[in-house]
Amino acid sequence: IAGILGLLIITALASIPLTLTVLHYREADALVIDMAGRQRMLLERYMKELLLAAQGAGVRHQDTRSLLEQRLRVLIDGGATSTQVDGAVSLPAAPTEEIRSKLLEQGRLLSELTDLAEAFLAAQSNATRETIRKKLLEDNTALLTTANDAVTLLTQHSEARIQRLIRWEVVVVF
Repeated sequence: IAGILGLLIITALASIPLTLTVLHYREADALVIDMAGRQRMLLERYMKELLLAAQGAGVRHQDTRSLLEQRLRVLIDGGATSTQVDGAVSLPAAPTEEIRSKLLEQGRLLSELTDLAEAFLAAQSNATRETIRKKLLEDNTALLTTANDAVTLLTQHSEARIQRLIRWEVVVVF
């Protein structure tokens, strides 16, 4: 009985670090996925600010643009960034090459969008501005699609990693 009890205690103690690891990865992955999701919301905000700026409203679209670019760099390479809720948080670099590639594509599209945005705001004639506005909206849609794809990839990676850890925990218990 003492041997069986000892084996049960050892098994329980061995599963605790894996359980804590699973919880840690869930929290860390949730933070990264949340930050990638916030990118989508910031992209929508940036587009609205551009459209308002074109109408003469005093919006600070440059600040939103800077925040988009900074957070995208953090999602790609890792590092610290600030959030309104949590203060400063530190994120790891993109976990896979596929996710990194998708985020780099998002960065390329964001760069093209911001260049087009500057042309849009500088356009003098209404016809030119309307042509650029249509292209800007198309590019924004492509950028949002890429951002959605990045969130999907991050979610799938997180789920796969957690499943692997849970399988390891089951093996340890057995």
